[in-house]
Amino acid sequence: MEQIVRMLEKPQRYFTAHASWYGVVQTYTVSEITPFFWEDECVMFYVRSGSGFLRVNQTLYPLSQGCFCSMHQFHVFRFEASSEEPLCMEVLIYPYPEMAYFVTSFAEDDLAFGESTVVLPACQVDRELVEQLLSLYREEAQCADEDSRLIRLCISDQLRLLYGTAVSVAPLFPMPLCGQIFLYIGQHSLKALTPASVAESFHISTLQLNRELRRVCLEGFNAVLRHAQVCNACACLLRSNVTGTMMAKFAGFKSESALYRDFLRLRGATPQQYREKMLLNRTQAQGLINDQLSEIQVYVMENFRSSVTCDACAQKLFLTKSIINRLLSEKYGPDITFHKYVNRIRLQFATGLLASSDLPICDVAMESGFNSVHTFIRLFKLECGETPAQYRERKKRDYA
Repeated sequence: MEQIVRMLEKPQRYFTAHASWYGVVQTYTVSEITPFFWEDECVMFYVRSGSGFLRVNQTLYPLSQGCFCSMHQFHVFRFEASSEEPLCMEVLIYPYPEMAYFVTSFAEDDLAFGESTVVLPACQVDRELVEQLLSLYREEAQCADEDSRLIRLCISDQLRLLYGTAVSVAPLFPMPLCGQIFLYIGQHSLKALTPASVAESFHISTLQLNRELRRVCLEGFNAVLRHAQVCNACACLLRSNVTGTMMAKFAGFKSESALYRDFLRLRGATPQQYREKMLLNRTQAQGLINDQLSEIQVYVMENFRSSVTCDACAQKLFLTKSIINRLLSEKYGPDITFHKYVNRIRLQFATGLLASSDLPICDVAMESGFNSVHTFIRLFKLECGETPAQYRERKKRDYA
């Protein structure tokens, strides 16, 4: 299907506006400057021919044949075709709330956020490989069985991986203040943000804050925050056992009624209707997206070397602490809590360091995520029946 993107009057959904467009590769031709789009799903673009620019959150990126970009939820963008040749693009859309595919880098200190934020949305990729994947996706889209859905799921994941590999070596683009503020709200929307608190983080007035946001999306702080909170709610919908009250709390809404009102207005469906659509388009096998235990395990493996807590895990995965502890106890035994599971992973990592390095015991403890060497030695002896030093000596004898 070929579409001609025409000028619209204000930022709005376009590529994700029709349910029939999901899960199929479409061709779009852009011959002029488009309006700004504020899409609320994952949109992948591949430039088959032509040249021009992509403006995202008021940052301008060059586009040429072979460019690939992936945008997700909290970005406002438009295309600007060159006068010589229209932009011809392959577009793939699917509703799957994940982290934005833009590679962003920002300081942990909120006050330094604006000085260090960069975005890498468009880059050159292996054209032959991308076109092969898109061609295969088209073929599978002609089928309606579950195997076809799974194959398309794998293809889209390959495209994301290809994109992630390409942007890791692409040049950085600094983001203007308006884009920094816009992205900051999206990344911190789970907190109790106010116009004053965000303005203070950027050392500007609330009047300037709203002026900068309108440069991006023609809307002020409250409207932008509601968009971000609805995006949070969409991510909640990937989890089972999430009630409306829990979802409202996790997403940053003051009440469940506020969540449903804004969700319906911005998504055109209730949360339950949206979830059903998402499952239908992504895959009919709920196990692929509801494997909460696997998500907990991955989270711990990625964070055990820091001060990881059950509260942080619950907030990240949109689960309650009781659900996390129940899943772990069902898998590993009734005595296993989140804290004990984290320490078990830390001890497993420590045994590897003890056997393969000459690091001092105190350094092994720190590298494994323990704040106290005494706690490390005590837990190690309790778990392994010997001290770390004794374990290391035994391993040396075994390998001798």
